Amino acid sequence: MFGKKLLLILILVLLLIPSFAFAIDVPGWPIVPCGLNAQPKDSAGNELPKTGPDAYDYTKACGRCDLFKLLKNLIDFTVGALMPAVAILLFVWAGFLILLGGANTNLVAQGRQIFSTTFFGILIMLSAWMITNTLIKSIGSNYDKANTWWQFTCVEPVPAQPSTFKYSCNQNNQCVVNPEGTYTTSNCDNQCQSGATFSITTSSLPNGTVGQSYNQTIRVSGGTPFTGSALYAWIQLGSLPAGLSFNTATGVILGTPTAVGTSTFTIRVTDNSSPPKSAEKQFSIVVVGLGMPTPTTSPELTCGQPWEQNLCQPRQMTCGASACNQYISAINQYSNRTGVANGANFLKAIMIKESACNVTAQSDSTPPSCGLMQLKASTAAIYKDRCGVTADITCDWLKDSINATASICIAAEYMGALTQTSCGGTPRGVAAGYNGGSGACGNSVDCAGETSCAGGPVQRWECLYDNPQQNICNTGYAETRDYATKVLYCYNNPGF
Repeated sequence: MFGKKLLLILILVLLLIPSFAFAIDVPGWPIVPCGLNAQPKDSAGNELPKTGPDAYDYTKACGRCDLFKLLKNLIDFTVGALMPAVAILLFVWAGFLILLGGANTNLVAQGRQIFSTTFFGILIMLSAWMITNTLIKSIGSNYDKANTWWQFTCVEPVPAQPSTFKYSCNQNNQCVVNPEGTYTTSNCDNQCQSGATFSITTSSLPNGTVGQSYNQTIRVSGGTPFTGSALYAWIQLGSLPAGLSFNTATGVILGTPTAVGTSTFTIRVTDNSSPPKSAEKQFSIVVVGLGMPTPTTSPELTCGQPWEQNLCQPRQMTCGASACNQYISAINQYSNRTGVANGANFLKAIMIKESACNVTAQSDSTPPSCGLMQLKASTAAIYKDRCGVTADITCDWLKDSINATASICIAAEYMGALTQTSCGGTPRGVAAGYNGGSGACGNSVDCAGETSCAGGPVQRWECLYDNPQQNICNTGYAETRDYATKVLYCYNNPGF
């Protein structure tokens, strides 16, 4: 009689577990991790999304790994779901037998027997679980990538992509029909084709000339266009040269430049994919006046740079400020110490670029550069004796207007010392050394064998690459390249 009741309980548990498993997160469910029914749908017929990090795919085909997953699911389901449910029912049933047995010693004995048998059964199953799992890990060590000892994850080799593939293949040899990984029901089987990367293909924009018409189209590839006249959605970030405008429907820059200068801006484009794909790229347009030489542009100069121009050409900037005139006397006094021809103009150019003649200027670097000439205290201390300075040099000392003349002298001495290094005596070279240190003027290994615009070997600050293969941009000297060309402009066009 008791055996029949126990059998009935077990049958009820087994019948209820599938419904119970769908209602809550049951370990090891679904037991078969692949080849299941179609993806569940809502009332409108739309497929329900897979949620959670362990969400399973209803439609994927079974692979070799699924055999191990099936074994693991059986163990997890038995230990984590079936065993606790059956054990609870047996303990409750045994308790009722003991409680209601009264003087019936047979019922009490049955209850105790069920308690004992269930307890040792749990102990045996947990031991078997540990031994089996350890055995699986030992035999299938190549498949074990888990971070916890009681779990394992099967990793199969990713199949090679076909030579002509519409999209990519995932680890289950299924076509990924969009970048988010929605699967089809078919395998790759050499029938997938790659979707091209959405990108802006225009490499650079040509220079413009004041008073002359300008018309350039930004081109893209790999996207899904909209229907209608506006194939893509365009956005302009930053300012174009005066007189030019950007057509956000066609991606065309057009107009007539009205002022000389360089403008740097970013173009962003979005296509009609679902979800949309975006691409963006930074461009620069140099506008020159009629009769002015147009700066030549090397294709490599776009590497790591926010502008495109020849490093030999001066780069325009404002070269004067109202506070500068008070320092002309000191500049003329120490100009011959710079070692640069027309040292007064060079001191003026460095001063306007460094501080715009603001004696209290201080950089954000650590340690900071301070004062009119933006010197570091440690650098100024090296040359202070040559200018008759006996005080300890600090940032506050350099920012004190009383010491402005002495700081100009110290800067001139530092420039003169740079001319004795590989920076040479040209305004361009000394400016690079003043900003990037004398090490910036050493010969570049990454541009070895190339000739700089000065006629010698390319120096470190001039090389646009940071490796001999020239596929990594040299961003470390980006500021120096900007600095030297602007100083050269103010050297040729002093503003005070």
